[in-house]
Amino acid sequence: AGLRPLISSSPDSPTTKLSREHIVDRPAPGFVSIAGGKYTTYRVMAEDAVDIACAELRRITPDSETATLPLIGADGYQALKNRIPSIAKEYGISEAIAHHLIDRYGSLMIEILDLAKQEKLMDLLHPELPYIKAEIKYAVEAEGAMNLVDIIDRRTRIGFESDDHGLSIIDSVATIAAKSLGWSAARKKKEIEAFKEHVEAERVALPR
Repeated sequence: AGLRPLISSSPDSPTTKLSREHIVDRPAPGFVSIAGGKYTTYRVMAEDAVDIACAELRRITPDSETATLPLIGADGYQALKNRIPSIAKEYGISEAIAHHLIDRYGSLMIEILDLAKQEKLMDLLHPELPYIKAEIKYAVEAEGAMNLVDIIDRRTRIGFESDDHGLSIIDSVATIAAKSLGWSAARKKKEIEAFKEHVEAERVALPR
């Protein structure tokens, strides 16, 4: 919904003045809650919440390792970054597309490129954006996308980066998604209409 769970002792406090810090609370034995925070501090938030929960176990538990665990796609990132020209040549794509893929997927970019090569999905979805068709199939089969809003707004950023919110390529996206998700022609049409309604709702909500 685009709401931020900010913490305040006064309901009249302006949100611009409120802290973005989080608070972990133990209101009752065995119950731990967390409020506040932001996406970029999710690891610290999780660690703090789990530390409080572990205290309830009344036994020695290992220290959290989250601060030293690399995110998915981080392993091998720099080595691949240094090989962008050769990777682009190997897969027959522009260096701009290669940079786009490594910036979005890290070392997992090779999974997308191999998928694109195998399924013949190397073509661009939009002439002015660096997304290739394989990213749609990957969003469904590897990232759990279930509908067109998931794909266009959440797994990719096509909805935010294209002037028309992705409407001009919706048929291509839906065709790829339908094949992976087993949609019938009727279901595909319904999903396209649902996406168009979503875009219209966002446009109505935006200030003119």
